[in-house]
Amino acid sequence: MKGFSEEELLVLNNYMYFNCSSRYRSLDEALEAYSSGGESGKRVFKGESFKYDACAGLTEEDAADVFTRLDKMTAKGGSMEGLTVERVLDEGGVKAICVKKTSGEAAVVFRGTGGTYEAWLDNVRGEFIVDTKMQKMAEDFVKYDCGEFEDLTVSGHSKGGNLAQFVTVTCADRISRCVSFDGQGFNSEFLKVHEKEIEKARDKIHSVCANNDYVNILLNSIAGETVYIRNKDSSPVGAHCSYSLLKYGKFDENGMAKRYKLNIQTPFIRAMNTVVDGIVGAIDLLPENGNERISELLGSIVATVFCCERETNKVDEWQEIRDSAMSVYNYARERLGIYEDPEGAVSLCTENVHMDFDRFCSAIGSLEDIRGQLSSGLEAVYTIREELNSDIIADMYLTVTMDRVNERMRRDLESLHNITKGLNDILIMYRSKEQELAAMS
Repeated sequence: MKGFSEEELLVLNNYMYFNCSSRYRSLDEALEAYSSGGESGKRVFKGESFKYDACAGLTEEDAADVFTRLDKMTAKGGSMEGLTVERVLDEGGVKAICVKKTSGEAAVVFRGTGGTYEAWLDNVRGEFIVDTKMQKMAEDFVKYDCGEFEDLTVSGHSKGGNLAQFVTVTCADRISRCVSFDGQGFNSEFLKVHEKEIEKARDKIHSVCANNDYVNILLNSIAGETVYIRNKDSSPVGAHCSYSLLKYGKFDENGMAKRYKLNIQTPFIRAMNTVVDGIVGAIDLLPENGNERISELLGSIVATVFCCERETNKVDEWQEIRDSAMSVYNYARERLGIYEDPEGAVSLCTENVHMDFDRFCSAIGSLEDIRGQLSSGLEAVYTIREELNSDIIADMYLTVTMDRVNERMRRDLESLHNITKGLNDILIMYRSKEQELAAMS
């Protein structure tokens, strides 16, 4: 096929996780360096050759398979025969190569996070920053380092997939196609700022994901098409491993991943998607850059936990966490109206407290009204149920549904009762304290 197939791009994405992808400016040199030799000059790759180079969840045998596939594709008669590395980027946590086929078609492939502190932190910052530092670095690589190439194909796995999608939006005129493997989406502010560019680029973006992957569900997808590969590896690492897509993926004669008519994501991932969206949405609702402060703290924690190259970082991880935590602490105090006077005593802004309790009373009244409406609704459901009893078929068909409605409404009523009771108890305590203070004065 013309250009790069999804299978070819996936092999290149797996290759990107090896340090040799930036160390060697020639694919032939990299392949030769790991070859154990074979008959008739053919290269043979053994797991033991990758004892210290297997990475990103790949075993030594997996690594050997990746190199075997790459060697076959780039050898004489292969689908990527004579593939050359034209440009390399390896700085600031961003790693990418620009490759070109003998037919002239070029592709840029971005690596995933890769284990550096800066990259993990950049991942979480992507929740609230429109254009992150690493996204801009990826854009510059496409615009300037690869400026001579037109109709580029861009690709990447995980964070690399996000970078590939980002440059497709910001460099749409230079890019004809994007294939993101398990790449995460973008924050709501990004969608607003780049709304027109996204609409222009959307049809170029194809997302290929494992059906049990937990990264592609993060934030908002901008892909025009999403394809799922049935992944048989359910381990935490295997669910997001680029090699799992290659090992278990089904590709046609043109190297394109099988398209399923239905969404084959696992139920757990679908549920997790809902939970993650709810958490991110709640954080985004925080006023006065609260989402930035919370995300910065989460980012510093995640980066410290997942960073596997700590000795290469020029960052004091624990100090970063302490600074971020103090920022969140100060933000919470400001929003609660708590401050320290010159003597160090902590006081409450009394005026704000009174205002908040007035809203408190109003909220309790509204909840009681809702509870009353739900009670009426529950009675109506019972009435409908009785009317349907005369129709045996209808009753059989609706029994399960009606029972579920009844049960849910009963639970909601009980929850509302507990909430309003708790709020009223707090209100009574507050009023009692208010009277005591009034009597003392």
